[in-house]
Amino acid sequence: MVQITLNLPEELVTQAQEVGILTDAGVAALLHAEIERRQRVDHYFETLDRLAALAPPLSQEEIDAEMRAFRQEQKHKDS
Repeated sequence: MVQITLNLPEELVTQAQEVGILTDAGVAALLHAEIERRQRVDHYFETLDRLAALAPPLSQEEIDAEMRAFRQEQKHKDS
């Protein structure tokens, strides 16, 4: 176990105490949640990079054609 000292604004400390998160367990939970969130964000952007590398981006004409095909398919489903 490690003991740390933080310098925080008084108002922030008061608010954290009022909601019960300024405890060892509360701060540990917040740190774990933030670490997990950052890892998910990093994974998300890594996945986007891998996807972008798979194929060249679609041209505007290809996007328009895909949209027309999708809309046509939706019309047939609704009929």
